[in-house]
Amino acid sequence: MSDVRSFTDLSAKMAPSDIGDQISSYLDRMVEILYRHGAFVDKFIGDAILAVWGLMPHDGNLGARAVACAEEMLAASGTLSFGGETIRTGIGLASGTVFAGNVGSDRKRQFTVLGPAVNLAARLESETKLLERDLVISRELYADLPESSRQGFEIYEGRAIKGFGAQTVYARSGPATDANQVLVVGKEVSK
Repeated sequence: MSDVRSFTDLSAKMAPSDIGDQISSYLDRMVEILYRHGAFVDKFIGDAILAVWGLMPHDGNLGARAVACAEEMLAASGTLSFGGETIRTGIGLASGTVFAGNVGSDRKRQFTVLGPAVNLAARLESETKLLERDLVISRELYADLPESSRQGFEIYEGRAIKGFGAQTVYARSGPATDANQVLVVGKEVSK
């Protein structure tokens, strides 16, 4: 899930066709990076991206792949602009079991992922603003990372995460962010 924080304000000053063109360029670049790192892009929600690892066969540590992907996305975002402003992103990563499948009614169905890990990733993305960091990950994800992928993270204990209570999270040092990404790393998928 990706949400350009100044998106609404910037969009108000732009023609609808320019909004579509510029956000499409951003999304194209992010999807290219996500696919290269083995993610499955569940959906766009406006300028948001919901992506998941673990739905497709993989050959390595999903958490490490997700962190490497997030870091590449953060770097790439800084080279792009929307409405004349540099795009900056905040990313939340969590791991856990998710439901992956079609939901909806007889008239409208769509594939999605659901579960606490999805919700936690969204909440962790919100923490990027509060902690003024560009990447926040769950304790479970951090614990699964190889030592080489843990570098640059700081621990934040007792963070009040809506719907999850006090949580220990890890944040990568960096500046405050202007856009959001919510990504989920699946340990298990139920269909």
